Amino acid sequence: MWNNNCGSLLNQGVTSLRTTGVRVTASRTLRYLRTRGVGGRVLKALDKVVQSPEWDNSYKLVSDDGTVPGRRPHATNDFSIKIPIEDLAAGGVPDGIAVIIHAYYVQTAADIIRLLRNIPSKHFLYLSTTTDADKEALDNICRDEGISDFEIRVFANRGRDIAPKLVGFNDVYAKHEFFLHLHTKKSPHSGALAGWRDYLLRHLVGSEEVVRSIFKIFETQNIGVIFPQHLPELRGILNWGYDYEAAKDILSRAGVCLTKDNILEFPSGSMFWGRSAAIRALLNLNLSFANFPEEAGQVDGTLAHAIERTFLFFAEAAGYRWVKISDGLEYPWPETVVKYDVERPEHTIQKVHRPLRQTHAGSELALARVNPELRPLTLAISGNLKPRLTLLLPSINPRSVFGGARTAIDLFKEVGKRLADFDLRVVCLDASVETEGLNFLPDFALQQEDGGRGDSDKVVVDAFNRRTGVVTVRANDYFISTAWWSEFLRREISEFQHVSFGRQTKSVYLIQDYEPNFSQWSSRWAMAESTYKFPETLIPIINSEELYEFLETRYGLKGGFYIPYSINREVGGGLQSKKKERIMLCYGRPSVTRNCFEVLLDALFVWQQSNPVLASQWEIISLGEEFPVNWTHPVQNIRVRGKVSLTEYAHLLSRASAGISLMVSPHPSYPPLEMALSGLITVSNNYDNKIIGRRSPNLIGVDQVTPSSVALAIEQAVDRAERNVGKSIPNSLIEELPCRGERYGADVIASSLRTDLV
Repeated sequence: MWNNNCGSLLNQGVTSLRTTGVRVTASRTLRYLRTRGVGGRVLKALDKVVQSPEWDNSYKLVSDDGTVPGRRPHATNDFSIKIPIEDLAAGGVPDGIAVIIHAYYVQTAADIIRLLRNIPSKHFLYLSTTTDADKEALDNICRDEGISDFEIRVFANRGRDIAPKLVGFNDVYAKHEFFLHLHTKKSPHSGALAGWRDYLLRHLVGSEEVVRSIFKIFETQNIGVIFPQHLPELRGILNWGYDYEAAKDILSRAGVCLTKDNILEFPSGSMFWGRSAAIRALLNLNLSFANFPEEAGQVDGTLAHAIERTFLFFAEAAGYRWVKISDGLEYPWPETVVKYDVERPEHTIQKVHRPLRQTHAGSELALARVNPELRPLTLAISGNLKPRLTLLLPSINPRSVFGGARTAIDLFKEVGKRLADFDLRVVCLDASVETEGLNFLPDFALQQEDGGRGDSDKVVVDAFNRRTGVVTVRANDYFISTAWWSEFLRREISEFQHVSFGRQTKSVYLIQDYEPNFSQWSSRWAMAESTYKFPETLIPIINSEELYEFLETRYGLKGGFYIPYSINREVGGGLQSKKKERIMLCYGRPSVTRNCFEVLLDALFVWQQSNPVLASQWEIISLGEEFPVNWTHPVQNIRVRGKVSLTEYAHLLSRASAGISLMVSPHPSYPPLEMALSGLITVSNNYDNKIIGRRSPNLIGVDQVTPSSVALAIEQAVDRAERNVGKSIPNSLIEELPCRGERYGADVIASSLRTDLV
């Protein structure tokens, strides 16, 4: 939900426009205004944007003619690789290629067969046709062209070119790593597409340089299918047609779940280069010619048309990527024809390949509209086999990094140090990365685009802008999530990994508080709680013994790890032996409801009014978050310092005598423990199984977080602290509590991840 502070609405609106687009921003604004009873022309205008047919058409279920629309990239955002590749070295085309041609129109077969001279390596030609007479004609053509390695089979005229290639020649794929699918295409149903066959052939075998370029692209890891960019005249009619149900059925037989919200992409015309392994699952369905209808001049709605639309889904399910190629000749959108970067091929592939099997409604879905943290990530398959550890973090910007984020960063560094052969990546989800944030990770390079470039083994990826940002996924990617929403997104990434590579790697879930209670009972609450189911592949690390015990009791947590408290090294190193002064430190964060900012202020007021003479001698310093000092009225003698440096924080801890830090949660929170360790008599609160006084005699825990009970505790704390004023007080010990979990150790976590490698 958007922040209710009206002063920030403009900034939030600008951010939303930039990261989610007009419609989502209009929808969020509409919701915000409606909940506040606003009406009139503004709402009517926003309604038109939200409900505009221009938007609804992209989600329309069935068109007026009964066909199913497809989700397609806009032409200006649909990329292909420029061929031939410039300055390409000789060689690189392997022997043993299978060229599979269905020659229904035998009279055009000679022209196609002649083009095979452009394949500069040994290959075997498999031809199919529908009559013995045509077989004899093809035999003569092959012999006239000097071709010796060929085989011709005759099949019934069923399933167009698809059935002969997949059913009739099913047995040949196991003999060949690479294949080329061609056929004697005429498309007699459409005169506008008369040049389609020649267009496809030009891109696939038009010259030796074209073929060498194609196999240069195949050298990039996990490329399974290469096919021509669509003929421009086709773009407006590419859809599921009458084929969606048949495509969904045949994919489901291979364990692939299809939804209309997946991107529709396929080699239109069913001519393409491929790896046999990329379509193995399709071949293993053991289809027969009887599965295909008899030929009746159908232009759509047959199993052959459906299979044509599934090739790339099968390839992705087998862990392969696909790319489109274009020679760029007279192509209307030349800016989308990208040069192949021979030095950084992954960068090119990531730009061209669009993973199909993630849904793309994205930020327009209701959960993401109301909860921007849940905006789905745009994921892309990476062919890089090197293992990688990724930290999913809301932000590394200094004003957003408090104790929990520091713990996450430290844990990531500790585990990463023990995985020296892993790449390391931090993905920032909820805010654009500011330069100052890189100070937490000085040896990391910032990438605005996760392009798989491989130019650094330590990167920070800015994934805030979901419309343009891409997060790559490797077969050996391991993730550390640090908040319920990053874990929610991590599970979507894990499912994508399973779909793409057939496996889900182990992952780490760093739980730092009971986060469902950050929200009222709601969709948000339910999504947060859903992440507290712990599958075997998940390694839960719980930040404190109290929180571990709480999750153990409530959710049956077993086998996880807990992190015992230790003071931040910079803070601990900055503590000095100073005489205590009449200074009370308060952890004041009005934006974090569990810190009970209003109760804290009212309790201070009650204490001061009850003890005016003594209170007048005490200075109160609010730390944690910047806010206007007039928010503290009518509390007296208070200064708002906000978020100070760790060095300054240690200096204040060394001088102060009392503290107050509330946290309505089972987690003890860092500030009260830091205050107690530094000798401050500190007021905090108990909650459920959390009895804060067990941690240190310097901690006073209240059972009820009300102004009166907290004020009474402040009075007790000040009375005790008065005895220490003017004295140098040694640091206190923070007790480690009994816990049935295993004590966290970076070595153990790193070892567990490493044993999961393939």
